[in-house]
Amino acid sequence: MSSRKLKVSCALLATLWFAVWAPAQSSSAAKNSEFEWRFSIRPDQVVSSGITAENSCRSANRFEIDLEHLPAFVRVRGEPGAVVAANDRHNFPVQFDSTGLAAGTHQGAVVIKCVTCRKNGCSQDREVLQIYMTVEGERAGPAYVRNRVLVVIPFDSDEGVEAASKKLAAKHGLLAGEIHRLDSIHAALIAFALPQGSDVAAKVAELLPEVMIAEPDYLFTTNDGASAQENSALARVEYGPKLIHADRVRGLLSGKGVRVAIVDSGIDVNHPALKGKVAEQFDATGKGLTADVHGTMLAGIIAADPGNSGGVHGIAPAAEILAIKACQPETAQTIQALCSVLTLAQGLDFAMQKKARVINFSLGGPGEKLLQRLLDEALNQGIVVVAAAGNDGPHGRPGFLAALPRVIAVTAVDAAEHLYLLATQGDFIAVAAPGVEVVSIAPGGSLRVSSGTSFAAAFVSGTAVLILEQKPELSPTELRSLLERTAKDLGPPGKDPQFGSGLVDACKAVNCRN
Repeated sequence: MSSRKLKVSCALLATLWFAVWAPAQSSSAAKNSEFEWRFSIRPDQVVSSGITAENSCRSANRFEIDLEHLPAFVRVRGEPGAVVAANDRHNFPVQFDSTGLAAGTHQGAVVIKCVTCRKNGCSQDREVLQIYMTVEGERAGPAYVRNRVLVVIPFDSDEGVEAASKKLAAKHGLLAGEIHRLDSIHAALIAFALPQGSDVAAKVAELLPEVMIAEPDYLFTTNDGASAQENSALARVEYGPKLIHADRVRGLLSGKGVRVAIVDSGIDVNHPALKGKVAEQFDATGKGLTADVHGTMLAGIIAADPGNSGGVHGIAPAAEILAIKACQPETAQTIQALCSVLTLAQGLDFAMQKKARVINFSLGGPGEKLLQRLLDEALNQGIVVVAAAGNDGPHGRPGFLAALPRVIAVTAVDAAEHLYLLATQGDFIAVAAPGVEVVSIAPGGSLRVSSGTSFAAAFVSGTAVLILEQKPELSPTELRSLLERTAKDLGPPGKDPQFGSGLVDACKAVNCRN
């Protein structure tokens, strides 16, 4: 068949990856070849992203970003033009800069032109990306659930806790308490509702002398950027397993018999790539078990079966997954998800009760007491805890839970081993792993690509599973030391605040000879 008889067009796809505090939303109402992108950014911040030109024609074409009309808050990092081979793509790195901009929404258009498409018989020669960048106002402290206070008391019996709850409510003007047993620390967690408009901080101070812990129900969010849905052709750009030499371990170790808890949003347990891998599920949100994007992507990185995943290779495909839903996305297709201390505490307790050997936390929030108490108990039980370092940039605060002692804090690098520009830095960083433009499975059989330290943490969790299959006697401290000792040094010689001890090497960690 001749090319003249084919209906051929050139397509341009824009993909944006941001920190958890800067989620991008795309609207593909592409009338007149226009796309709309809306996202938020902190004041005086620089956010890295990418605009990808995808050539679906049968011949090579040249694509260029129109610099003359580029919005002032957008910068192209590199050459603005490139020749893209047939059925291939090229990423133009860009940055969005809010330095000096007033709070509010700033609008501009990015035009990507295919300068040779019409000449080569393609029907489309440009795309217009309408950018709506909202600069946030200053934030006033950690976010928490309004009109709620969390209380932890010793557990003696169901009746005893019920009586203590009623007594506290009557004495301190609290509304009905929602009681949850935390068997791992022999305690009860009570979530008290407060009258509308109550001063949460004042109520916490009032309760503290009478209980083990009293605190607001702080909010946590998943440590990821925005994602763009793609198709199975993305599997050919999967670089993560090879970068950490996990591909050399295939056939030697698979994670068999090792249980990993993913405390996150829901997981698509019916995905063919995860068939038979989810040992148990638990919903701490009260909103029901759902197949969500973020949790499913993490599960895919850790344990996907490449034969049923469109080519995505899980690091430990025989691992047993505990699918713990503690975070709720805004919509079914939104990658970012919101959690709280109340849901995370229940999820952590469940992971310990079900004998997890590894717990993956690809989320972050403010420092607080209850989760720290539970994590200390998990580590004392010999459970390895892996956490995303955070996406608040080089000057961001150390991530919690990642900055806690004995937790393996993971930062993100790209395929060229360059640091993710939004990664939080600090002496708490243990190791680095792939986390930029990472491909994984998503609900409904699709693939997604996204960036963030969330995904880097999953690569390390998968590696930890392999190590524990081989050496189940290792303590969390010993396993962390092994990962650091066998990592590939990046950046300045020795351990540093950017890369920690360097890029994880799964092959060296298990002493494989491939």
